[in-house]
Amino acid sequence: LETKNILIRGNFPKNEICKNKIKESGLLNFMRDNKGNPFKKSSKSDLLFLEKGSKSLSKNDNIRISENIRNAVEHLTGEKKHLQRLRKIILEICGNSIEWSGTKKRQWLLGVMYDEKKVIFTITDVGKGILKTLNLKLKYKLNNLFDYSNEEILKNAFEKKYESSSREINRNKGLPSVKKAYDDKLIENLKVVTNDVMLDYGNLKKSYNFKKYKFDGTFYRWTITKDNVHKNL
Repeated sequence: LETKNILIRGNFPKNEICKNKIKESGLLNFMRDNKGNPFKKSSKSDLLFLEKGSKSLSKNDNIRISENIRNAVEHLTGEKKHLQRLRKIILEICGNSIEWSGTKKRQWLLGVMYDEKKVIFTITDVGKGILKTLNLKLKYKLNNLFDYSNEEILKNAFEKKYESSSREINRNKGLPSVKKAYDDKLIENLKVVTNDVMLDYGNLKKSYNFKKYKFDGTFYRWTITKDNVHKNL
């Protein structure tokens, strides 16, 4: 909304639980109160806006991603260390978004929430979404028409069964790299929402198609724990 010069104003919900959730989420880090003063930064969450031009993320964004991962590791283990593979996953998701969308300038929102025994990561890309931008071969289109649900198509994309929109070699690394990170126990409780599908890798039986609503973008959510960190340092 801000990039489109749309100003918003609002009130806190009366329910104290809801009110505290908003305060803890990090959303207020970008807002001001009625007197024009910035809200106090949440100690439980970080929100980062990331932007990629035609080539790569900025140096500053790379540094901020690394720092947030180091903070997450410190929160879980007491030691501020790099978790290089997790950083690579986040960078590949951002790169992957461009390959699927065909857009040369994209923006993402990286969210990090510090829970008692885990850290929750979210990445939001407001674009076309994975399912809308898959460049399927004709045989896949025909098979999907009769045999596959959108849930299955999305699962196949994470297993690299389709080409990227550019059709170039070594593209479409982002989705399979996320799936491999989950299989290797680097991340847990992986959920992906895109277009009309919610894919829950923690319990695939809970995955479903939205009947009335669609999300024109892609939302990733996963958690890491102390065990995940120690297995991957």
